[in-house]
Amino acid sequence: SVGWLPRRSVRTADGDQDPPADAWPGEWVGGGGSLSIRTGASPLLLEVAGTARAGEGERGDAAAWVNGAARPTGQALAVDDEFGSGCRVDLRLVGSLLFATEQGACGAGAHFDGVYSRRESP
Repeated sequence: SVGWLPRRSVRTADGDQDPPADAWPGEWVGGGGSLSIRTGASPLLLEVAGTARAGEGERGDAAAWVNGAARPTGQALAVDDEFGSGCRVDLRLVGSLLFATEQGACGAGAHFDGVYSRRESP
């Protein structure tokens, strides 16, 4: 959505501007689905696998997938699908939250956009 907020109603997030590589891995849920982030072949390479599903309604059966590996730059991690689908998910780690945005090429009607939190281990 788009709108305006009074400056006094907004505060900046306290987050590490350059989180360590071990801050990323885990199972993340929220937004449009789930993201699994694992350490890759090298300690600075992260492997990401994700699935998103559309909400209920006309496109309730729509799904989106992303699978790729990338190196984080500060709080940002840009993941391009390794299967050439054109899907790109941009992730930003701020404190304990993971923010995801994508350009709409990941699936018809399903999107990764949103805020994710780490799934607690059972």
